Amino acid sequence: MNLNYFKNFDDKDFFSYLIYLFPLLFLFGAGVVNTAQVLISLYGVYVVFFIKKKLNIKEKKLYLFFIILFIYLFINTLINKNFHSLKNTVVFLHLIFFTEVIIFLLENNRFDIKKLVRFFTLILLIVVLDTYLQYFTGKNILGYEIEPNNKIRLSSFFKNKWVVGAYLSKLFFPIFIIIYITVKKIRLNFIFYVFFILYGSIIFLSGERASFSIFCVNLFLTFILLNIGKIRRIVFISFAVFFTIILLLTFFNTKMQNRYIKETVQNTLSINRDFTNNIFNNQYGAIFLAANIIWKENFYFGGGIDNYTVQSCNKQYDKISKQVSFSSNHYTVICSTHPHNYILELLVNSGIFGLLIFLSFLSCVCYILFRMIAYNFISKAFGIQFLSQFFPFMTHGSIFSSWNSNFIILSFALFFSYFYYNKEVL
Repeated sequence: MNLNYFKNFDDKDFFSYLIYLFPLLFLFGAGVVNTAQVLISLYGVYVVFFIKKKLNIKEKKLYLFFIILFIYLFINTLINKNFHSLKNTVVFLHLIFFTEVIIFLLENNRFDIKKLVRFFTLILLIVVLDTYLQYFTGKNILGYEIEPNNKIRLSSFFKNKWVVGAYLSKLFFPIFIIIYITVKKIRLNFIFYVFFILYGSIIFLSGERASFSIFCVNLFLTFILLNIGKIRRIVFISFAVFFTIILLLTFFNTKMQNRYIKETVQNTLSINRDFTNNIFNNQYGAIFLAANIIWKENFYFGGGIDNYTVQSCNKQYDKISKQVSFSSNHYTVICSTHPHNYILELLVNSGIFGLLIFLSFLSCVCYILFRMIAYNFISKAFGIQFLSQFFPFMTHGSIFSSWNSNFIILSFALFFSYFYYNKEVL
C-alpha cells in the first residue's frame, strides 16, 4: 500500500470521492444523498468566495438563469406566504456551487473521469444484477420483495419505493457512452451490446413507464447529437435488438401487456360511462386538470414553491375538485405534493414568466450541445442525460424534491464543468 497517497489526501480528494460515490449514496436513502449534496455545495461556496474570490459570470452565462430563477422564486414564494417552502428555492444555487466544485477539482487535477466511470459502472452493475434477481425470484439480495399488488414493479435496494428504473435511467447513458469511447480501441463491441441490452431490458422490466421513456429519449438524443466514432451504429443496432426483445417480452408476458399497453391506453384514451374518450379520466389526468386550474389563477407569476399542494390539498380543494369532476372521475385524488409534470409545476409555481426563463435556459443547453466540438464527448454525454430528464410528454417527479434535484444537479454539474474546462466558454 502506498502510504504517500494518504499523506497527500486532502479536502479535494474527499470531495472527488464523494462525487464518485454519488450513485451509491442514493441507495442509503434521501437523507444521505442530500447531506452529500449540501456538503459539496457548501464547499463550492468556500471555493468561490474564499479561494477563487470570483464566480466569473461573464464566462458562465448559464449561471445567470439560476440566479434569476432563485431570486424570482424566493420573492414570489415569500409574497405568497409559503414560508416553509423558501428552502426549496436554493436548488438553483446548488446547481451553481456543485458545478463550481467540479470545475475547481478539474483545474487542480483532482477529478478523474476514469475513476468516476469505474465507480459508477460497478455500482450500477450491482444494482442491475440485484434487480434481475428480484425480477426472477421475487426478492432481491436483501430480501426486499417485488411490488405486492400487481407483482410487476421492482425496487431492488430501494425496498418499498418503486424507483429503481428511474435511478438506472438517469445515470446509465453518460457512463455507457464514455466507456465505449475511451476503450473503443479494445475490441469489446460485443460486451457493450450485451451490457446495453441487459440494462435497457431491466429498465423496461421495472414497470416504470416514465423511466423507460427517458431511456428512449436518451437513445434518440444520442443518435442525433453524438456523431463520434461508431457510437451511432452501436445505438442503432442495440436499439433494434432491444426493441425486438421488449416486443417478445410484451407478447409473452401478460403483466407487461397490462402495464405498458392496456394501462397506458386507459390512461390516454379512457372509455368510461361518463367520460368517453377522455384523456383526463385517470389519476394523472385529474392532477393535470387541477394544476391547470391553479395556474390560471396566477397566470403570469404563479403562486410560489409548493403552490400546487397549498391549493389542491388545503385552500381550494372543494372548489378545484368540483371543477375537475366535470372532466374526470378521479377528482378525489387531486391532492398531491406536485403536479407530476415539470412544465405544469413551473407554471403553477412561477407562471408564464418563470416558465419562459427556464425554457430559455434549456434552449441555451440545446444550442451548446449542437455547437459543441466533437472531442468534448464527456460534456456532451452528460448534457444529453440532463436534457432528457425534461422531456415534457410524460409524468415527472418534482424539480424541487431532493430525489429529482440530485439527478438534475449531478448531470448538469458534470456537463457544464467539462464544457467550461475545455474552454468552450459562452
